[in-house]
Amino acid sequence: MLQSQSCSLDLGCRGSSTQLTRQLITLRQSGRAERVPLRQQAAGWIGDDLAAVGVIAIVLFLARQAIESGAADCVLALGVYGASPISEAVLGRAIASLPNVHFTQAYGMTELSPIATLLHWKEHVGEGRAKGRHRAAGRATLGCEVRIVDADDKPVPHGIVGEIVVRGDNVMMGYWERPEEIARAVIDGWMHTGDGGYMDEDGFVFVVDRVKDMIISGGENVYSVEVENAVTQHPAVAQCAVIGIPNERWGEQVHAVVVTKSGAKVSADELIEFCKTLIAGYKCPRSVEISENALPLYFTRFFVSVGQLAEREGYQLII
Repeated sequence: MLQSQSCSLDLGCRGSSTQLTRQLITLRQSGRAERVPLRQQAAGWIGDDLAAVGVIAIVLFLARQAIESGAADCVLALGVYGASPISEAVLGRAIASLPNVHFTQAYGMTELSPIATLLHWKEHVGEGRAKGRHRAAGRATLGCEVRIVDADDKPVPHGIVGEIVVRGDNVMMGYWERPEEIARAVIDGWMHTGDGGYMDEDGFVFVVDRVKDMIISGGENVYSVEVENAVTQHPAVAQCAVIGIPNERWGEQVHAVVVTKSGAKVSADELIEFCKTLIAGYKCPRSVEISENALPLYFTRFFVSVGQLAEREGYQLII
């Protein structure tokens, strides 16, 4: 039984970086908090449509069940999420399910020990939400500088997509016995994350995609995460992964792999038309594959496009 009066819940993947993230966020904005060690092994409690939306929703579901069933007498005060993109639809359901929880997003990577930006819980509600900041990854955290650069490492104007780079004492010393990789990753003290994003005039960073995952269709840049966010807002959709596939006319075309909720029915044409109400036409999927089998929860787009990525990187993949 949980005994603390104020508890925090980590909604990222397990690992040493996540442990440090939790400690830093606790010190920065929540004062004193205790960890709620809810385990993913209890995922068997969950129905199909709940399990489909991802690990974040699974942990939220377990936390809510623990509180409502009386298995925990703590007041859940802080929910920290990160480690992978979260769709706006999933975040909205999470906030609605646990309205008294202060949700905080942490963005970073192991090479940054591990945080670069934090999105304070206040930006998820009220004025922050009205300004769209709940979709951001936050602003540079203590001891970090963050900027957006182009392919020549030159800073780009606000609102323009480029690569997110970070400088600070938290940047790693290097990769063990891999001098060429460290030379590419850290340039003049700036860690190149490989993530594409833009920064607004107030310093909020918005992550749009991995740079290598960007789809170029008819000369236009399309970011998978933006399309996935649109598709998952359809009430029949439980999971979605968007990739680029070859197209003789356009070079690449946007292709969506969709898992529907249990008992829900939707056609490819319906999903394409739905997306046109939310994003520009050239960003919408030109083809949709609908499946009843759940996609892997952690590295969804990697598994969906594993052949494409392996070929692009020159790797031979053995499973």
